[in-house]
Amino acid sequence: MSRPEIAIHDWLPELISIVNEAGVAISALFEAQQRGGNVGLSTKADRSPLTEADRRAHEIICRRLRLLTPERAIVSEEDAAQPGSEAAQAPGTAGQGVHEHPGAGDAWWLVDPLDGTREFVSGFPEFTVNIALVQAQRPVFGIVHVPMLGQCYWGVPGQGAWVEDARGRRPIHCARVPDRGPDGAFMRPLRILASRQHLTEATQAWIAAHAPHEVKRFGSSLKFCRIAEGEGDCYPRLGPTAPWDTAAAQAVVEGAGGHVLRAGGTPLRYDGTRDLNPDFLVLGDISACRRPPSI
Repeated sequence: MSRPEIAIHDWLPELISIVNEAGVAISALFEAQQRGGNVGLSTKADRSPLTEADRRAHEIICRRLRLLTPERAIVSEEDAAQPGSEAAQAPGTAGQGVHEHPGAGDAWWLVDPLDGTREFVSGFPEFTVNIALVQAQRPVFGIVHVPMLGQCYWGVPGQGAWVEDARGRRPIHCARVPDRGPDGAFMRPLRILASRQHLTEATQAWIAAHAPHEVKRFGSSLKFCRIAEGEGDCYPRLGPTAPWDTAAAQAVVEGAGGHVLRAGGTPLRYDGTRDLNPDFLVLGDISACRRPPSI
């Protein structure tokens, strides 16, 4: 099997095309919803919302990924919502509707066709399309497209991260997280990013304990991307998330020189199951920090 980071160079134009096609479908439905149209809103078993935009993006991404890399397994958030779909079929099981756990040494795709469905339904444009390539429980590539903002981010941990928008394509880098002074306070306000829809009491307590600080709230995996391009220092997530919510954006942050860490300081990992992530903290560049934030 070829090394994923080498193949990514060849796959990148197609992957950008895939997220763009999914983004066009999502954007059309978002705009129709803004005009009062019906987007087929329903509720999944976990009480999270599901729309026709989720379903269409799922179908586009999984169909095209299977054409691009027919040998690689796909795990998508919407697998369970699409029984018998291509994404719910492991390689070699076409038509059987069976999803297999990715092999321990295999590289496999982890997909969130529409991250931020609550933002979508609420009329906020901060939803994303997320595709990650995972190997050995770590994201080795991730691409995050923000359809309504015209932005596409991608990253390869250890190699770099980039954004493409109206200004063109350029590399991005995390900002240096401020160190603490002798009194324990940060030497400049810590720029904390928080969820627009999921600000838990534990997260609020963490924020209050890290002074001085400034707080900005965003939806979806856009928070990771803002840290990757230096517009924030950290994002504490003390509450439930799913693996497809974070893997692609984690690759972008790590490619930009940042970190996505669980309690104890170990990186967030992915084993191919649908189990929820533990609490984690996204950090920018902590190379100059003697006492960086932690959870």
